[in-house]
Amino acid sequence: AGSGSFRLDRGRLARLSEDLEIGAARLLLELDADLARSPADGLLRLVGETSDARATQLATLKILRGLGLEAPDLVLRPLEGRGPVGAAIFLGEEEKTDLSLGLRSGAWGGQPFDRAALDLTLEEGGLELRAIGIERGPERLSGSLYWDLEEPVPERVELRATDLEVETARELLGLDLDLSGRLAGELSVTTGPNGPRGGGNLFWTGGTAFGEPLDRASAQIVIEAGLARLEPIFVAGPAVHADAVLTWDLEAWAGRLDLLSAGLDLARFRPSPDDEPIAAGSLALEGGLDLDSAGATGSFDLRLEALAIGGHALGEAHGSLTLEPSSVQALLEGPGWAARGRLGMEEDLPLQARLSLDRLIVEPSV
Repeated sequence: AGSGSFRLDRGRLARLSEDLEIGAARLLLELDADLARSPADGLLRLVGETSDARATQLATLKILRGLGLEAPDLVLRPLEGRGPVGAAIFLGEEEKTDLSLGLRSGAWGGQPFDRAALDLTLEEGGLELRAIGIERGPERLSGSLYWDLEEPVPERVELRATDLEVETARELLGLDLDLSGRLAGELSVTTGPNGPRGGGNLFWTGGTAFGEPLDRASAQIVIEAGLARLEPIFVAGPAVHADAVLTWDLEAWAGRLDLLSAGLDLARFRPSPDDEPIAAGSLALEGGLDLDSAGATGSFDLRLEALAIGGHALGEAHGSLTLEPSSVQALLEGPGWAARGRLGMEEDLPLQARLSLDRLIVEPSV
């Protein structure tokens, strides 16, 4: 609904100025079009405010479909909020649509935000997201991209995050992992004939990984020749520290994790926060894992120092840990003793263990 005025001069609709209500948005419409040409050539401009971004989004998508423009999933995600909106639709042989939004107190894809800004161009065959910015409390997420819609992945992506909750990132990426904390970092990737190329960095602070507290973690990211390489990966927490390298084949969706060094303080490690430690001493690991859709396969060398269990000192020990998709096997040997165990992942009686003693002297630990 709306009202306005126009002037027609020699086949050209010189100006139409009208107040419209479209999907909970009050808009000023301006149109300058040459009707003598086929298809009509001109510019349709909409500027105004929306009180319901979702209703405006649905109405805008309906208009775009009427113009023969199909929006990608990124634009189709439900959008909520209120604030200024603007659009410029270029008519003619090469149709193009510019869209800008500045919303408050809303949500995008189910993720709430305090403020969000969006500036994009959608034209036949391509989407250019010139800028996107989302704020929620201290969290900041911004970026840009260009996507040839006939290709499976964007041609260019840039992302920046500050103080982003890990839970927010997990939900946006659809990952079901037991992780918490805050993220900061940046990523810039371009995709050409030789595949993606780029890099960035990632920093993680103040969280947990699979129930274990972590103080900080960081990684440098390099992407080239079809591989993504995270090197070095550094992890530190009250009970654990590690240096590692992850190499991932983006086409085969498989990779390898090399653990260059890692340590675990057994006295500080607890399977859950309410559990008391079952052992004392330090555990060092080195080795690697091959990762693919079937699971993880690999082995680690183990070294234990000042080992004590149940208050009894067992001294030093060494051994190995072997992982397969369906089982984990461990071997430990110390002065006068040896232990071997196997844990099956898909068996009715999954645990098998054996302990051998030979002139073992057990002393209380101090």
